[in-house]
Amino acid sequence: MILLFCIGCFLFSGLTTNVLATEGVIINKKGVRVGFLAYSAIVSTGSIATLKMPGVAPAWPEKRLGGDIKRLKSNADIVFVSFHWGEERSYRPSKHQTYLAKYAIDSGADIVAGHHPHVLQGIQIYMGKPVVYSLGNFVFMPPKDEQNETVLVEFMVRVHMTRGADGAEGDERRTGDVSANIESVIVRPGYIHSGQPRLASGDRAKKILTMLRDLCNELKTKLVVDEQYKYARIDVGDEEAPAK
Repeated sequence: MILLFCIGCFLFSGLTTNVLATEGVIINKKGVRVGFLAYSAIVSTGSIATLKMPGVAPAWPEKRLGGDIKRLKSNADIVFVSFHWGEERSYRPSKHQTYLAKYAIDSGADIVAGHHPHVLQGIQIYMGKPVVYSLGNFVFMPPKDEQNETVLVEFMVRVHMTRGADGAEGDERRTGDVSANIESVIVRPGYIHSGQPRLASGDRAKKILTMLRDLCNELKTKLVVDEQYKYARIDVGDEEAPAK
């Protein structure tokens, strides 16, 4: 069984009171539990969630962040963690981004994706888990042309389900065992037009995917680009093979 996750905007923003902001959300689809957590490493005054005021979940302290991920992982087959992080208009992840991403995966995250730089950043595979450092923009009115470039990212997940004693395969009652592994990452080039994302083609798609391939190469990730520049693919097992 292969599940397809299209991440362009996040199902869970973390914008709520402090108790719920770090609780996460679990979606059960045909017996497979997918957990979502969202944090912000960049916050403004008064934006952090409190007992009385809704807000964002900060990406600190580390011990709590790691504990949140471990707790959610104990109840989910796949854990997706998003971060609002990084430096605006920087095409390369900061040391803080790479540190947080690895910390999240070491704590149990299966997929990490980020936003805030407003431009694309490379994709890295760490311990067999994908890290999309910056998706660019999605529903937004970029002030500069280079910020119009974006991507739609799909995560291909291989799910193995065993049939339990009391339920059929895929039954949401989960009477059997479930194991899930990220097999590949598919990237489709896009651009922002009048504040809305659209799929890119032709020279525009070539420019976006060629740039992303170079950024991935810097992170020792092999991004294989389709000859017609409709999409690009990362096979998760090739994280140590730099692209040519």
